[in-house]
Amino acid sequence: MAPGTHLLLSWALSATVVQSRRNRVLASLSGVAPDLDGIGVVVDLIFAKSNLYGKYHHVLGHNLLAALLIASICAFLAKSHKVSMWCLSFICFHLHIICDVLGSKGPDGFQWPIQYLYPFSTDFTLTWSGQWELNAWQNQLITMLLVLVCVYISATKKILFFEIFGRCINAEVFNMYEKYIKR
Repeated sequence: MAPGTHLLLSWALSATVVQSRRNRVLASLSGVAPDLDGIGVVVDLIFAKSNLYGKYHHVLGHNLLAALLIASICAFLAKSHKVSMWCLSFICFHLHIICDVLGSKGPDGFQWPIQYLYPFSTDFTLTWSGQWELNAWQNQLITMLLVLVCVYISATKKILFFEIFGRCINAEVFNMYEKYIKR
């Protein structure tokens, strides 16, 4: 699935169980962090002969070791509920893995197997024969449903998905709502 969908899913989950903005942001980022191994695409665009994206995407960041590392970093950065934050980050990370196994097949039909025990073993890979393409209707539907869930959460909890990008955004949107719409 697309990184934006991973971010929506992780935020929706964290917004339902976490009170602290900081912890929601950490959990949300842990749900998209596995895709940091896709940064090789930038190098590939600059240096046409490299194949870092093809070689390392779904490898370096999509494994148990990365999950343990990211969950530990999130727990360390959390100001409170560190054990809960570790667990939530670990769950968000694995939701990312599950979503990629379900729907991240390339347009060429390549399934992007996930080497879950990398770097200790490359023998155990996660794949699913029914994996749909990244731009398939299933991914688009899931993204739209997550947008609706996030809108519902925003309306009921008075917090926005955009809080991930800055503290002031949430306050400004609800101030505008109070000033112009709710009159």
